[in-house]
Amino acid sequence: MSNKIFKWMERILNLDLVVAMICMSVLVLLTFTGALMRYFLRAPIAWQEEVQTWMILWTIFCGSSYAFRKGAHTSIDILTETFSPTMQRLLEWFGYLCTMCALAFFFYYSLKLNIQFYDTNKTTTTLRIASWKINFMVTLGSLWMALSVTYYMVRRQFFPGKEVPR
Repeated sequence: MSNKIFKWMERILNLDLVVAMICMSVLVLLTFTGALMRYFLRAPIAWQEEVQTWMILWTIFCGSSYAFRKGAHTSIDILTETFSPTMQRLLEWFGYLCTMCALAFFFYYSLKLNIQFYDTNKTTTTLRIASWKINFMVTLGSLWMALSVTYYMVRRQFFPGKEVPR
């Protein structure tokens, strides 16, 4: 039963991977096209930097969520392996709590900033896109990362035989 639940959760949560791949593809294509336009045709794309910023932001937050879920963030195993299994588990929970605090910080202040952007009708310089729409990924990404790291911890701590495949 738990295996089916994990499979469905993986499918739903993998939306962040799809968004990250699309954004990274757009970023690479736009950067390549922009370089060709600027250096060979002498006609730079005026809105390129705004879209690149958007794509970078979305790629980072969606990709980080996926990395949290797969346990792919770097850690210093050589240090933690010297401790007893109980201490290792405590350290892992401490890391989880620190991560959740950092994500709560990102969520709170990005939400506050987005509300300010929304209230003041702040837009980007060239494309005139509402700034809160672009920066909303920080808020949404923080929540998605919190969900992903919690999913990873639950799977790792309470279902040790069903490790998250990398």
